[in-house]
Amino acid sequence: MNGRFSLEGKTLLVTGASSGIGRCVAVECSKMGAQLFLTGRNEQRLIETMELLDGKNHSYISADLTDDNDMQNLIASLPPLDGLVNNAGIQKY
Repeated sequence: MNGRFSLEGKTLLVTGASSGIGRCVAVECSKMGAQLFLTGRNEQRLIETMELLDGKNHSYISADLTDDNDMQNLIASLPPLDGLVNNAGIQKY
């Protein structure tokens, strides 16, 4: 990748990647060359995010980060990471 900022050779976990800011961050990081591991609660929307990514060898796992079992499964599935973009969140009214 040309330019000042590159994520070539970096593996990142992006939480909340199924929509909103998490999806946008994932797409932009893929354009910068990162290999991405995405998570979010909605598998169909994660698949939609995957289809927007540049590059290859990206992965995803559907997980609710408020669920202990989902968290343990996510942790067990992760490759070694170079970074984390934590976008998961719930707004309560």
